[in-house]
Amino acid sequence: PNVRYGAIPASPLKLVESFHKPQREVYSMTAEQVPRFRELVSRFGHEPGKPGPRNSRQLHDFVEVNLALALRPGELLALHWDDISGLDTDKPMVAIRRTVVTAKSRGTKAQPETKNLSSMRDLSIPQFAAEILRKRKLLSKGPLVFPTRNGTVLATAQYQKWLRACVRGTEFFQVTPHALRRTTASLLLAANPASLFEVSRMLGHSSVSVTEKAYLSKSVTRPDLSSPIQELYT
Repeated sequence: PNVRYGAIPASPLKLVESFHKPQREVYSMTAEQVPRFRELVSRFGHEPGKPGPRNSRQLHDFVEVNLALALRPGELLALHWDDISGLDTDKPMVAIRRTVVTAKSRGTKAQPETKNLSSMRDLSIPQFAAEILRKRKLLSKGPLVFPTRNGTVLATAQYQKWLRACVRGTEFFQVTPHALRRTTASLLLAANPASLFEVSRMLGHSSVSVTEKAYLSKSVTRPDLSSPIQELYT
């Protein structure tokens, strides 16, 4: 208004330099680290005196399926059994159509929509993850793939809490649920840099530039990606 009515000749904001936030290094594990990390997770909750859900394979299953499908944490925990098809075939599929949200007024819920339209996608499930899902389904008593003990939606904060407890004081202290997603994307691109477009679609990104800038490690220069992921982790 001061500029408009002649009180000052020009806006002082024009003299302010734009602030460019430096791009942070995105953490992801190397192919050599992944087997050690998976072994660490497999022991979580089963060692006397160590934290973790007692006598549970919950974190192990989270991590394995997270690596296999490179999902966002909320997408992983929102999975319902009716999102998965062909689990007993050689081409099992999962439809990503929901995500978990937590609000003080409503608690933790699985909402029937994803982050954006491009996040709605159908993915092939590698067999090592399909085997985990088959075992879980035999024991399942409700619609959720990864429920709480009471059968309700598990908050992403709980997943993060268990993972932090697992990696604390180890070489993997930087690993988060999102780092698992980045790790799979980075390893796929390291194996085949030309697959950037397909990896971007698998991740549910709105554009290839999002994949390249926000999720991939600087060290890394949908059709069916289940076969290369199967080779990475088995």
